[in-house]
Amino acid sequence: QVALVTGSSKGIGQGLAIGLAESGASVAVNYKTDDVGAAATCGRIHKSGGESQAFQADIGSKYEFEQLIDQVCTRFGRLDVLVNNAARTRFAPFFDVTEEDFDDVINTNLRGPFFGSASAASKMLETGGGCIINISSIAAKMMIPFHSSYTMAKGGLEALTKQLAYELA
Repeated sequence: QVALVTGSSKGIGQGLAIGLAESGASVAVNYKTDDVGAAATCGRIHKSGGESQAFQADIGSKYEFEQLIDQVCTRFGRLDVLVNNAARTRFAPFFDVTEEDFDDVINTNLRGPFFGSASAASKMLETGGGCIINISSIAAKMMIPFHSSYTMAKGGLEALTKQLAYELA
């Protein structure tokens, strides 16, 4: 199987990418700016005998996410698993959240997974189906100070997950 993990140059995404590779998947390692971290993720996968390649893309951009899906399918021949893991937060009191901060958080945590899932699902349907996994946060259920846009985005992501399960199952 071929898996794409967004935001897999570090943290949870890196762990997910390595785990998928250890389970036999070829892994597309996505990063926005951390090419060194992405190379480290790929290096760990290769060292254990797995197959991976790093792909730079800002998944908050519909165009870049669609291009990423196309590049992964060209490189590996298919896409079976999409893990929408990339996340972004900007800490600020509710009244101090700027439009730029809001857009950055919403684009990465909600807009990207929406359009990326649509692109991935269409490719998956061409090859018999697949799996889309959305990584949320406790912030969607437990309120955390200065996380208003992040909390909203992760709550929306959970609703999107339910909607996609309903429409694509």
